[in-house]
Amino acid sequence: MAKGTDGSDLLIFVSDNNFSKEQKTQFIAFKVLARP
Repeated sequence: MAKGTDGSDLLIFVSDNNFSKEQKTQFIAFKVLARP
């Protein structure tokens, strides 16, 4: 898990494009509001 600029935990998903022009590289980040 990564840390946000405010110190909160971030969960980051990455999907690459496999060197294909039809696909996109994506980065999706979620801020963790509560942990069990």
